[in-house]
Amino acid sequence: MATDEYQDELLADFQQTYHIDLWGIDWDALDDGRAAHLAALAYQLPNDSRVIRAIAPMRSHGLDVLLLREIEHNQRIWHWANTEEAKHEGTKPEPITLPGEEEAYRAMEESEQRNAIEVASILGISI
Repeated sequence: MATDEYQDELLADFQQTYHIDLWGIDWDALDDGRAAHLAALAYQLPNDSRVIRAIAPMRSHGLDVLLLREIEHNQRIWHWANTEEAKHEGTKPEPITLPGEEEAYRAMEESEQRNAIEVASILGISI
């Protein structure tokens, strides 16, 4: 394999999802067609697979997880709204942070900042 970083996750996912034993493959004798086939299968692994959860945690959150988080958050807000703290403008509860969410937001902010700097340099202004 090209990288050993997620080898165990990929091996387990292929075995569970496709019933393909990657241990039995001679990687040195692998032809281009078979390698492309395995790459396509890896690309199509479901979002809740081990390798996807390891590489991109934000992709692994399905609609069910997002809806449950929203329901739980709304319940906490409703409960908070009926307290004395809410009447005195206390801090409203925040939603639960999902794994990978902070990193994704940080990367998005950095990308937006780089884009703003690039646009400013094109326009000849400083920010």
